[in-house]
Amino acid sequence: MQKIRLNIDGLVQKETQVRVIDQLDGIIGVQDLNLSDDEKFIEVYYDDQTSEDAINSHLQNNGYKIYK
Repeated sequence: MQKIRLNIDGLVQKETQVRVIDQLDGIIGVQDLNLSDDEKFIEVYYDDQTSEDAINSHLQNNGYKIYK
């Protein structure tokens, strides 16, 4: 299993957190999600059915800005 840490614009807002988590839950291969204690990052654990590029593309295609 692999992990990426995403910093997404607006993630500190509860509404954005819910929408992002819903989006990530819908990606085949995403196994677990953890929101950081300060609510600035979300850690995504995924298997070989998806990739970091696929996860980033999915979120960006749905209007989320991801900071690197």
